[in-house]
Amino acid sequence: MAYLYIRHTVSDFNKWYNSFKLSLGTYEDIGLTEIQLFQDKKDYNDVIMIFKVDDIEKTKSFLFAPEKELANEEAGVIGEPETIFLEKL
Repeated sequence: MAYLYIRHTVSDFNKWYNSFKLSLGTYEDIGLTEIQLFQDKKDYNDVIMIFKVDDIEKTKSFLFAPEKELANEEAGVIGEPETIFLEKL
């Protein structure tokens, strides 16, 4: 089973979080299931997400599409998100 780790900094957590919640249906449509959302205790604008992944290639196509990049920008994501696909041992 594959998992996806995403870490990024956002300009305003509340603005980003509202956008994130609205996007959960889209994530589910491509086979991503939210496992956990984390915030850095020192910097609440530093966010980590963990998802279960059904289809890695479909997920990569979604994550690296120009539309996703624009959506991240509109949600206040700063810089390039750190994205790692993981395998559970």
